[in-house]
Amino acid sequence: MENGQQQGSGPLLIQSLAAD
Repeated sequence: MENGQQQGSGPLLIQSLAAD
């Protein structure tokens, strides 16, 4: 999750949410 927030500039953010 932290990874997605760190980038917070692409689909990574959505992926982090799904991981949660």
